[in-house]
Amino acid sequence: MKDSGVEWTGEIPAEWEVKKLKYVAQVNPLKDNLDQISDELVTFLSMDSISENGTADCSIKKPVSSVCDGFTFFRRNDVIVAKITPCFENGKCVFLSNLDTSIGFGSTEFHVLRPKERIVGKFLYYITKSEIFMQSGEAFMYGAAGQKRVPSSFISDFPLVLPDADEQTAIANFLDRKTAEIDALIAQKQRLLELYEEEKTAIINHAVTKGIDPNAELKDSGVEWLGEIPVGWEVRKLKYVAQVNPLKDNLDQTSDELVTFLPMDSISENGTADCSIKKPVSSVCDGFTFFRRNDVIVAKITPCFENGKCVFLSNLDTSIGFGSTEFHVLRPKERIVGKFLYYITKSEIFMQSGEAFMYGAAGQKRVPSSFISDFPLVLPDADEQTAIVNFLNRKTTEINAKITKTQRIIELQKEYRTALISEAVTGKIKVPELPTQEASA
Repeated sequence: MKDSGVEWTGEIPAEWEVKKLKYVAQVNPLKDNLDQISDELVTFLSMDSISENGTADCSIKKPVSSVCDGFTFFRRNDVIVAKITPCFENGKCVFLSNLDTSIGFGSTEFHVLRPKERIVGKFLYYITKSEIFMQSGEAFMYGAAGQKRVPSSFISDFPLVLPDADEQTAIANFLDRKTAEIDALIAQKQRLLELYEEEKTAIINHAVTKGIDPNAELKDSGVEWLGEIPVGWEVRKLKYVAQVNPLKDNLDQTSDELVTFLPMDSISENGTADCSIKKPVSSVCDGFTFFRRNDVIVAKITPCFENGKCVFLSNLDTSIGFGSTEFHVLRPKERIVGKFLYYITKSEIFMQSGEAFMYGAAGQKRVPSSFISDFPLVLPDADEQTAIVNFLNRKTTEINAKITKTQRIIELQKEYRTALISEAVTGKIKVPELPTQEASA
């Protein structure tokens, strides 16, 4: 081993070299001389087409004439790297060895790296997936919050370490195998998360429409998608048991009193709210959604509604608050227990029906207040509502604990994946050569 001369890289194998990336790859190369009026169909890659595992969905095709100006140009066997936050930090990059047209275009938020003879393309890809590259790039980002980007100068001047081509290939092949194994484990755990969420939704749905007594006598609800409900339960439109988007009280709009402010990001999909942001009433009284402690707020916009972003504000740490205009507010009346109303908004029937009623353009579809108001819910008496709430609190807490544990396992697998890549591409671990076809036969 020898000192690399680069502080964050440390020691490297004695025969490896340190090179700035710009000397082994073209960074954002110019477009070739293309026929800009050509109707030839080529691959188009939006940011959503690129996964965090290094795959690209090449199904979108567009004529050259429609994308030649104003989009990023690349060729098969280039490496493309997201430049914008959070896509860069999330590792959105891909080696385009499987690009199904010889050239393509994509989002302006990609940097393009075109390997020269000195570097193997897949090895270059793994360098962009290494911890050193990603953490350094994040430190060099510029721009306003939410729109920060990695500059091309960082890419060009990044000091990478290079073995010879055969060892690069061996490292890339080793990492292909190991990351495929890790990704398979992650996929299993992610499927487990989906099953936990499905279980939780099913338990909630059954409890708020059929109750928790397996021996309860049932009757026809009169509502097709509700089916039978327990005898003694009533069907009511939501607007008769809760105020929907109630008007603001008579507030002092010039007050400097600090109240809780909830942007959409403050609401989790597990029904919790981060109440740490405080703003004076005077700055939020106009143009934001008003709510009170013990209201239920429900996201109205896609995909937040479908993802179950809603919360019962029993723990709101100021008596009133304001938040995103993309919330509906439900204020329980005496007939309904607030947490029971929350669980109704988390039920499969409510969420699937609301999705069907959404209106607006793709990406900006919203659940109308009329759907909320006219939604037919079923109500037991207050004591049974409380019993159901207590049951669901226990069951969802148990499932959420399993979800949290599984999410942590996924995080650890991803951390291990990144660390393994970093160790391999800097020569900290000795990568075994792949067996030859003869040896493996």
